[in-house]
Amino acid sequence: MMRDRMNTSVFGLKRSAIREFAKLAKQTPGCISLTLGEPDFDTPSPVIEKARASLLNHETHYIENNGLRELREKIASYETQKNGFSCTQDQVIVTAGATEALFVSLLGIINPGDEVIIVEPCFVAYKATVEFAHGVPVIVETKPENSYKLMPEELEAAITDKTKYVIVGYPNNPTGAVMTLEDWAKIKDVLMRHPEVIVLSDELYCELNYLDGKPASLTQFAELRD
Repeated sequence: MMRDRMNTSVFGLKRSAIREFAKLAKQTPGCISLTLGEPDFDTPSPVIEKARASLLNHETHYIENNGLRELREKIASYETQKNGFSCTQDQVIVTAGATEALFVSLLGIINPGDEVIIVEPCFVAYKATVEFAHGVPVIVETKPENSYKLMPEELEAAITDKTKYVIVGYPNNPTGAVMTLEDWAKIKDVLMRHPEVIVLSDELYCELNYLDGKPASLTQFAELRD
């Protein structure tokens, strides 16, 4: 049977609740869907025209494995301007969305049995990707009384001698919680006591902020950048 040939990690995965709710919303007349992370408008015409021009210019061939050089230069410049994190295009990898970035970073580093701390609520692919890599998910549940922010004592309590990775995502999907620079400074102090731990900071919604000032990032702490 085909099932006997498949990666056994597949069978333990749960179906995506996001997709199930999206399907229900689509089947329900008048329902406003707040499921998939996409805007409620179509791709703007200037973007479509740029894509069309690129195709007509025969920009359809293989590029460098880590992405188009000009794009990586723009990303490096953006990161430097946004967070003061001075980096070059050689330190940037372009992926086809956040899920591929998760797979590349986790499958390239996690060994079977390594523990990965996942701060929940979060994007559903975090846990699934860790399990695909044969890592051990360690869940830290944030609390409404803390505005769904990660507390330093919660992170400290979750770290063991098997911890290799911590995955955080702020501004948060799905709670909308935002960590300030002061909040991150407390998390930074914990991480400095555990320099062997790698941090994956998913900042997909970094531009969606309705508070005063811009959302803070762990990359603003120079001592953590290694």
